[in-house]
Amino acid sequence: MLLYKFCAPDRVDALQKCRIRFTPPGAFNDPFEFRPVLKNLASDAEIQTFTDREFEKILDDELAKYGAVVALLPRDVLSAFRETLKSQLLPMFRSIEPNLLGEVRKRFDEAFNRHFGVLCLSERWDSILMWGHYCQSHEGFVIGFDSTHPFFNQRRTVNDEFGHLRRVRYQRARPVVSLMNSDGLEWFETKADVWSYEQEWRMFLVLSTASEVKTFGTAQVHLFAFPADSVREVILGSKCSATTESAIRGAIAGWSSPSTFFKCDIDDSDYKMVRKNA
Repeated sequence: MLLYKFCAPDRVDALQKCRIRFTPPGAFNDPFEFRPVLKNLASDAEIQTFTDREFEKILDDELAKYGAVVALLPRDVLSAFRETLKSQLLPMFRSIEPNLLGEVRKRFDEAFNRHFGVLCLSERWDSILMWGHYCQSHEGFVIGFDSTHPFFNQRRTVNDEFGHLRRVRYQRARPVVSLMNSDGLEWFETKADVWSYEQEWRMFLVLSTASEVKTFGTAQVHLFAFPADSVREVILGSKCSATTESAIRGAIAGWSSPSTFFKCDIDDSDYKMVRKNA
């Protein structure tokens, strides 16, 4: 299967240098990206399991700090104190949880944007909206990648969440998660159904492994090298300039595995894009 990357005309360097950007979620144009509804940090059952397993040890460690003072307390008083405190742990936790969730979300967003980048591709090359949004009003171009190429399967283990393509799911409601019972990164591949026309696939990589980092003011752009033979098609926009076309042709002319070269145009009778060999 081919998957497509929509590019503005000034991204000809992606083909010239075989570098593609992996973008932190904070730079996406959808503010809901990677922001599920955080229901809670843990369920009642999970908190109870933790309490049953760890409470006595934690309390004993704390009481030990008071030394002989604790020994002066009657055994029945100390036992009643333990049981009362244990019974109050869940409501106490729930009372402070909203503030904890806010801090967890903030720290999570900061960490993910600092360390992880995303490559977004599409099953479609002919989306009028994406040509308009991501290709500078049809002046840019689209790169068609071979999704079966090893570049798109860099998993170190079968359970690795990074280094491979993941299909985006679209739904009306935001995903709701409990952090202690979250299943992998599935909630990072869910978007509002208004975006379903993009038919998106995405891939995560660690930003520190980038081949090149460019700085623009306070922003950094992380570029990753991709093999030229992972590219199967290059499609020029219907308004692509002769200068951009010439630069693209020059960039791919020396590739040992030449790509099919197309030029887009608008259909004569329908609201759709058509392409022909250029």
